[in-house]
Amino acid sequence: MYKPLTDEKWEKLIRRITSEDEAKRIHAALRLARSAADAERTRNALLPLVNDERVASLVSYVLERLPARHAA
Repeated sequence: MYKPLTDEKWEKLIRRITSEDEAKRIHAALRLARSAADAERTRNALLPLVNDERVASLVSYVLERLPARHAA
């Protein structure tokens, strides 16, 4: 498993997923999808971006790969 992201690195990846540079967006999506990031936090940050045409497919990719929510 990959090591957890620091808060600083996580925030940078969330910002980069909306970058004008497609390579940066793809890299950020891949890192978020395979990281040991807090799934709920990542989900909450990415859900508002689902309707952005530039990043919708990348956001969907990350969201599909996040661990499922656990029922209480």
